[in-house]
Amino acid sequence: MKPTLLLVSDSPRPNLALAKMAAAFQDEYVVEFAPSMDWAFAARKPFDDNYIFASWIFKREKGADWEGGPASLDPWYELPEHIEKVYPDFSHWSEMENRTMGYLTRGCPRRCPWCCVPDNEGAVTRQVAEVNDIWRGERQLEIMDANLLALPKRRTLCLLGDIAATKAQVDFTQGLDCRLIDDEIAAALARVRVKTYRISCDTDAVLPFAEVAMRRLWAAKRTANITCYVFVDWRNHDWLENAMRRIDHLAAVDFDVNYETDGVHRFIPFIMLWDKDNAPLQARHLQRWCNRPAIYRSIPFSEYNP
Repeated sequence: MKPTLLLVSDSPRPNLALAKMAAAFQDEYVVEFAPSMDWAFAARKPFDDNYIFASWIFKREKGADWEGGPASLDPWYELPEHIEKVYPDFSHWSEMENRTMGYLTRGCPRRCPWCCVPDNEGAVTRQVAEVNDIWRGERQLEIMDANLLALPKRRTLCLLGDIAATKAQVDFTQGLDCRLIDDEIAAALARVRVKTYRISCDTDAVLPFAEVAMRRLWAAKRTANITCYVFVDWRNHDWLENAMRRIDHLAAVDFDVNYETDGVHRFIPFIMLWDKDNAPLQARHLQRWCNRPAIYRSIPFSEYNP
């Protein structure tokens, strides 16, 4: 009888590391997904030869180290290379039918003070896979790279060409670096099947780059929607004024380029809070107001009363 490999995560969302583990060990183990760590350990007790692999991304549970080993709470932990290169098995997640995800690059040179990517993956963007390593004909492809555009430009253009050639519906889930979107990059992105581009405007210093990137993307692909991540650090005394300045400025660009011409809004701000669980009520209200387009477009925040 095969031993059991229990896979557990802190989120119901598809987990790439666990999907690779499921694929790598499906011949050696009976692979099962556990709904919680407590359940996994309760199930494990009668079987000494069972193994547990846990991926804890969004929260830290009490008892970071359980008997039998750590639960992948070390942010520097990396899958062994032979597992990292396995094509993932997403069959456990029904929403992943005809859909896949993966990384083409790792690392980011920006060193934003709130971001762990440079420490965890490196402060230089490097290519780790080709498009055909992470895609095998699925209709939808999620590219999870922190900063794909920070590769040398020629290599970036080659990768964008390969992505466009898949004809898959693509989502650059972590956003595109607006400081690196010139006319040539915008044209290459326009050839990719994307419903919504994601960029970020986390500080005032990035604001002019975000505006230019939005105008270039709309010039290259008139009907594209653009979601802009707006990071809000509520620990700063002027956090509300700062966030509203960025949102209002980019919304004015959208009005100028799209609404006055087509009567359609294509700019979607999306607030991401520093330490959301401990954020003040006003910051959480701002996030709720902004991240629901129906509310955001119907009433100014000064009049919003949740």
